[in-house]
Amino acid sequence: KRNEVLNELTLLASEAQLYFKRPTTYGGGGKSFIGWEIPRQYQSTEAGTFSANVVSSSEVIITGTGNEVVTGNDSVRVQLNVTPKSYQATILK
Repeated sequence: KRNEVLNELTLLASEAQLYFKRPTTYGGGGKSFIGWEIPRQYQSTEAGTFSANVVSSSEVIITGTGNEVVTGNDSVRVQLNVTPKSYQATILK
């Protein structure tokens, strides 16, 4: 399940980076993440639920929580720190 959540997060990271690069006249951020939101169809998927926190104009944190309980009542949780040119995953659970 962790891989499914990571795959979804990677897709969302790409979407956020495209928003960052796209000029504001074309609906993007114009070199800023401010205003980016997870598209509605990706907020809840078969893999899990996803939320975004735009920390600054150059960083957004996307968190994914898997739908399947892995141990006891704990689900997989993964955080992805996204910058304009890279992203870094952190396993929270």
